[in-house]
Amino acid sequence: MSQNGEEKSQARKALKPCLDKNCDELIKKFYSLRSGRDVARLLEIPYGDLVYYLYVIPYESRYTTFQIPKKLGGNRIISTPATSLKLIQKKLNQVLQCVYQRKGIP
Repeated sequence: MSQNGEEKSQARKALKPCLDKNCDELIKKFYSLRSGRDVARLLEIPYGDLVYYLYVIPYESRYTTFQIPKKLGGNRIISTPATSLKLIQKKLNQVLQCVYQRKGIP
């Protein structure tokens, strides 16, 4: 595969909305986290991308804010994350769902 093809493949992998690992693997990796690079590997995101999305992009650019009317008057403010941040949040949610399973649910 050419270098350009490898870069595109890595970019697609970084944008995948779900992790490829099962819960047991995610739990094991979660409890062995020691650095930001470990977090990036766990979330299957290049470390540079993780740093960029969390620390370089200004807070105002990470979320889109809009208003919707409430039934009884007034407006509700909604903030939705940018696509890249949303994917990071989904992957983190997948990990945390495995690690912190709700009581009473197998």
